[in-house]
Amino acid sequence: MEMPGDAYHMVLAGLLFMAAVAGRNICNIGFIERPLVIGFIWWLCTGQYSPALPLALFFELFWLDLFHIGGYIPPMGAFPYLLLLLLSSRFAWSTPAAFTFPLAMLLPLAYLLPYAESRQRDYQKNASSLLLRQARRSAPLDALPAQQIAISIVQQLVIALSLFIAATAVCYTVFSLNMLEEKTGGIVLNVDWPVLYAIAAIGSLLSLRIKRAYIVFSLCAVIIIVFKLV
Repeated sequence: MEMPGDAYHMVLAGLLFMAAVAGRNICNIGFIERPLVIGFIWWLCTGQYSPALPLALFFELFWLDLFHIGGYIPPMGAFPYLLLLLLSSRFAWSTPAAFTFPLAMLLPLAYLLPYAESRQRDYQKNASSLLLRQARRSAPLDALPAQQIAISIVQQLVIALSLFIAATAVCYTVFSLNMLEEKTGGIVLNVDWPVLYAIAAIGSLLSLRIKRAYIVFSLCAVIIIVFKLV
């Protein structure tokens, strides 16, 4: 079966990313922002079970301990995850070793959108102050609250899409360099999915809040990694 082209993957990734952004802060549409859900949809739309679902499991485990609570904005794993799916389709990455170096490079991007969201919230404080001033003067609010909400939603979507497009362009450019394309699979030797899952399981371990579990896991992870890399 002929695989969809780069344009199809880009459009699909963009739609899934915008749905994930909307599911985080704008509307409740279930678990669409979760990497496993995105990976399952990607599999259905492209037929690429691997690396979509194995990679999704890594992202689910890695930030398992971080979630929305109060004013805290957790990392958005869907951001680097979708970028990796696009890169894997473009450069035909299939083995875990091929993902090790790009994965390490792109993981920090999960904190980029939360940072932008935090700055956008600070900017929206001006609109909140305006509403409070009008309420104190008993002035008619009319459609002002709805307008401010609509403006905030549009701002979030534009910022998120701009960051995603910019990150995609930069990643395509960087990984198109011959040096990186040739060396990507050789940065870490003899790495398979269980090793990556062991690293990602740090997130699930931290959610236990048990010191002994931390110690046991650390020792086991060191032993596994040593045996895999020797």
